[in-house]
Amino acid sequence: MIINKIGLELHFQLKTKTKLFSSARNQFSFKANTLTNSYDWGYPGTLPQLNQKAVELSLDAAYLLNCKINDWLYFDRKNYYYSDLPKGYQITQFYEPLGLRGYLWIFLPNQDWKKINITSISIEEDSAKSIYEKGNIFVDYNRSGIPLIEVVTEPDFNNYKQVERFIKKIIRLFKKTKISNADFSKGSLRVDLNISTSIDGKNFCFRTEIKNLNSLQNIKKAIDQESHYQWKNISKIKKSSTKNYNEKLKKLVMLRFKFNKYDYCFIPENNIAPILIESHFKKERFFKLNNLKNWEDKFIKEHKLDFVSAEWLLNKSYLIPYFVKLKSYIFLREVVIPYLKTSKKTLENFNFNLAEKLLFAFSQKKINFTTLKNIFFKYEDGKNQLNLEKLILKKQENIILPEEIKMFYQTLDTFCKNDKNLKNNFDKNSQKTTNYLIGKIVQLKKHKISPKTLTDLIKKYFDRHRKK
Repeated sequence: MIINKIGLELHFQLKTKTKLFSSARNQFSFKANTLTNSYDWGYPGTLPQLNQKAVELSLDAAYLLNCKINDWLYFDRKNYYYSDLPKGYQITQFYEPLGLRGYLWIFLPNQDWKKINITSISIEEDSAKSIYEKGNIFVDYNRSGIPLIEVVTEPDFNNYKQVERFIKKIIRLFKKTKISNADFSKGSLRVDLNISTSIDGKNFCFRTEIKNLNSLQNIKKAIDQESHYQWKNISKIKKSSTKNYNEKLKKLVMLRFKFNKYDYCFIPENNIAPILIESHFKKERFFKLNNLKNWEDKFIKEHKLDFVSAEWLLNKSYLIPYFVKLKSYIFLREVVIPYLKTSKKTLENFNFNLAEKLLFAFSQKKINFTTLKNIFFKYEDGKNQLNLEKLILKKQENIILPEEIKMFYQTLDTFCKNDKNLKNNFDKNSQKTTNYLIGKIVQLKKHKISPKTLTDLIKKYFDRHRKK
């Protein structure tokens, strides 16, 4: 049996207008090396100017992830040389992260809750983007200096499903609060994962770090491949290593043996003095976020949702106001979504009064769900409400709308025109003629009416013509 311990490092680009330490614009998809200035290029003598908005958004993230927040803001230098880092160091938070010891609960398919502990949240600047083409390395410095927060978790995950739940939840949270766009496809979210595998649950393999995963699909492939590799080679692996997922080869590729944290020669950033985060400033920001803190957990518990309906609703958050009012997951899925697509109406135009009446009638087993849908789509504009009330009051399993009855009678008219003897045959042997007509109607597959109701309608049709 394979047992995994998985930890995540999530890098979110913050939703600011400018970069973390320079006035260059923070914007996606511009011509390479056009959103830069002298600081981003690492020119000697240029000094960092801290972006206050980035600090505010980072504080919001730390609060929403239930972290203990530091009273002082400190920055450090992570020293290493690579073409995507023109200064030769990255400004980050190593010794004193902004937030520590946070957590987030995730809801699992077996209806259990699992607590994921968050080690730290740090503010740091992004590196430039390296582009590999035909054996050459090109560098786009537009990304250099974009503000990031790094969210580091404890190795509390055991499988991909748990990882997926956590990432989707934190994406929804940061999008809702406008902390980050959190979009894999635009590079505003990148994930590193650390994985270690055991066979007995006690002796774990040396961990592997997998860098720069840019989609949930690649995260799944990386976990599956590395878990299998460690399981097969557990006795041969003697060092921690760093890998990345090569999308062209569709496999993990070894980069190097793992660096020790001391290899980066972390030192305090002497160009940015420690900054006091005053308590009244934090209180003002956090007061606005109180209702959003752990809101998903409260929503699921309050409405007693199962896993499937909870995930479906949370990933379609625009439907939540409808659900809160109507309390019906299946009505949202089968009625509201098709209605919004076809009518192009909004929440303000939605006929809640009609929907509530129909749902009540459905709960009382006065109508079935197919009838509920038919009535809603034909009467949602608010017309013929008195007729609707009469329909709902009828205790039938299958209510037939006036329009459907009219269409059915038109079908009978066609049959009678094509067969002049039908009326006489009905007078001679009503049961035989009725069975014959029901057979023909079923073959048409046009009218969804029960046989009992068909019999009654056929009788009424010929009685009406007899009176004429």
